[in-house]
Amino acid sequence: MRQEYNRAMDKVCLSDEAWERMERMLEGRQTQKRGPGLRKRWPVVLAAAAAALLMGGTALAMAYQTGVLDLFFQGDTSELEPYVQTELEHAEDGNYRLTVDSSLFDGEVLYVTATVEGLNDQATEQLMSGQVILDYLQSKWGAEHGKEWMERGGWEPDLFQVRLERGNHVSTLAADSLPNPSERSRSWILRVTLTGLDHPQTEPVTLRVNFMAEGSYVSIPVDQMPQVIQIPVQQELLEDPSSGELLYVDHLELSPIRFTYEGRYPDALQYKLPVTFRMKDGRVLTCEELGLELAVCDVPGPADVRGRELAEIVYTTSSTIDLTQVESVILSGTEFPLE
Repeated sequence: MRQEYNRAMDKVCLSDEAWERMERMLEGRQTQKRGPGLRKRWPVVLAAAAAALLMGGTALAMAYQTGVLDLFFQGDTSELEPYVQTELEHAEDGNYRLTVDSSLFDGEVLYVTATVEGLNDQATEQLMSGQVILDYLQSKWGAEHGKEWMERGGWEPDLFQVRLERGNHVSTLAADSLPNPSERSRSWILRVTLTGLDHPQTEPVTLRVNFMAEGSYVSIPVDQMPQVIQIPVQQELLEDPSSGELLYVDHLELSPIRFTYEGRYPDALQYKLPVTFRMKDGRVLTCEELGLELAVCDVPGPADVRGRELAEIVYTTSSTIDLTQVESVILSGTEFPLE
């Protein structure tokens, strides 16, 4: 199915007018509510919209089943393919069916494509017109504010509810609409960041659409993930360049699609340390050169055994990192070998 999707993408050849129509349609949904990183992936979503014109709804729906890689990442993603979950369950409430088409978890960030389908004519009409979404927003925020939000856009993250194991929490939930796969269904992409976990998340994450009945949850397994290299540090060894204070670093993590460091930093929600990567060929690359962009700065709490709150700074990338080519991480001038 993924090969069919890629072949269709290769055939996309639309007029400038057609591209402008799709851009106007999709850009209307871009708002500040969207989490970091999704805005830069809109060219890929535009390509999916163009592919829909070529493939038709059924083929596009099939593409979403493996499309989590195509929609979130670029270049060679073969290293990630074994970890994409596609045969997932669905939930129904009599009016709607929620299906998780595909998902990928890397230990801290969960990428999802999901579809809601109307199961009867009335429910379908309310779904496709957006009425059921408006009704939910108005029930939560009031008639006036709900309508304004629906018209302004940016309501997508509020549409979903994610539950984790006791003690764990979601740091950010970014969501956006995809082109409709059929006349009876709507699809979305979601990126969920999990930081400050009280313990490793081993039980499935559950997803629900808020206008569906309580209990209409879909379980998303998170027990398979790409390689994550963790470098334990647990020392006060980095000097804050602004104050000269020694900063406590707990550990670093590097995966093919993420870099994380955790520790105690001043003004942790706004502060980040300079990071570079020494490659085995001798080059020293910045986060930008490696394709990494800041996704979230989080103070998870509670205080650790040292009596301090640890901040977690997460970078993600839309192109995979070849870990075999990385020699070390250089954090604020201190070098940490991967091996």
